[in-house]
Amino acid sequence: MAVAAQNAILPVPAPSFNSSWEVNFRGPRLQCNDAPASTRLKLQQNIAEHILEGSNCNTPAAYLAWDPHLDAVSDFVHIGPYQWNSTTAPRNSTFAIPDSIFNIGMRDWNTVAQEAIFYVAILPHMLDLKAYTLSTEPYACLLNDKYTPLGVNNVSATNPLGFIGGDITMLQCQLYNSTYKSRFTFINGTQNVDIQLPDPAADTAVPIINAVRGPGSDGITNNDTCITLTTDDAFNPACHFNSSLLPQLAYQSILQAFTSLLIGNISLGATTSASEYISGTFDYSSIRSTSLVNTRELAFLTDYALHLASTSMDPDLQHALENSSMPAVSGLTTLQGSDPETSLKDAIETMFQNLTVSLMNVNAFQPDPASSETAPLVSVTSVEYQTVYVYAEYKLWIAYGIAALSTLLSAVLGMISIVLHGASYSDKFSTVFLAGRNAKLSVGIGKHDIHGYDHLPAYLKTATVTFAQNGSEALETKDVANATYHSVLQAEAEHRTTT
Repeated sequence: MAVAAQNAILPVPAPSFNSSWEVNFRGPRLQCNDAPASTRLKLQQNIAEHILEGSNCNTPAAYLAWDPHLDAVSDFVHIGPYQWNSTTAPRNSTFAIPDSIFNIGMRDWNTVAQEAIFYVAILPHMLDLKAYTLSTEPYACLLNDKYTPLGVNNVSATNPLGFIGGDITMLQCQLYNSTYKSRFTFINGTQNVDIQLPDPAADTAVPIINAVRGPGSDGITNNDTCITLTTDDAFNPACHFNSSLLPQLAYQSILQAFTSLLIGNISLGATTSASEYISGTFDYSSIRSTSLVNTRELAFLTDYALHLASTSMDPDLQHALENSSMPAVSGLTTLQGSDPETSLKDAIETMFQNLTVSLMNVNAFQPDPASSETAPLVSVTSVEYQTVYVYAEYKLWIAYGIAALSTLLSAVLGMISIVLHGASYSDKFSTVFLAGRNAKLSVGIGKHDIHGYDHLPAYLKTATVTFAQNGSEALETKDVANATYHSVLQAEAEHRTTT
């Protein structure tokens, strides 16, 4: 169901965050085409006969998808969507859906297989209503009227549905055995799968097998020493195991799982009054729960008002949320209202391909090594890519050589400085403060400049500084400071004596 809702291949575990690989295998392929003209006419005649019978025109189907089925009366495979319960009036036609795709073949053991085909019919004008003064009526009920909305009844032998048959899409889809060439690519953990398929003409049609013989059927008993699986018309073909049936049964099982989402019908919904109708539908199909509604042919089903007025015979979460009266959940999800470009034919084929490839990620479908029918292991060639950095040798020598030479030169200059000065210095504040205490300027500093405010005065820009050497200047400065100190003391004493 996840594949059908997203129309994407399920995530596959990747061996690494960035990786890619290819897988080639034989697998089922669905080919959908417009139904041939002769088949199309038969299907329209079948639908028209059903509408004209009794009150069936009140609930005409706008969407139909069905398998061919065995006609219980005439014992032949009936391709139309409706079959009749009797050959005499009242015939009572009904939309017959087989319980299983395995039950659609002939009952004769000589013809237990038939082509794996199903049909899809889209008739959007079946939802159109004709409005009267006090009531409305489906246009399908006017199929036999002399006058139509166009003024002329255009029903004919070649157009049995007349004006309501406009914009009809009728597809015939068939199962084939094909060769898949799939390439898985993961870039930063994001999966991308490219699928290549051969020309459709190169594929082989796969039949539907509706009966097999095995233990417990026609006198065949369970036997621990052998396994029986055959379609032979023999009373007791014990121990006859036809391994070629396994892929065929597997293929039609995939087809049945896929078509279970499409098979059914969507018809115009009527209220309890026979003369009043709502613009809604009765949904007897799960097609609206898939991404197939986002196609050109089914775009009319994505109308939000139509969806709200519809009644699903098999309600899903989306339908329950959108039709809820609870403010907290009502309208949480809305149908897409865009103008799709993908055709239904291409969308069905792509979705079936995605389903087939996604099965490789399901553990239940992995081969059993203990089975004698398990395909032999194949050789797998794995190539791992790693990042390798390559540099030109001379560029490395230049870069590292300059760095080494600069480091050596700095160390040599530092040693020479220490030897010449007999000491080493650091960039600590105490070192700078002590060294500057006995420094002498070549010019005097004005009293307005002693605070060191920005900007530096012009006369100080050309001044020179002399630092004390070997302590001589320090001693001289000390003597001057002492003399100045004594002079100040003497001046203060004389001032007190005078006073």
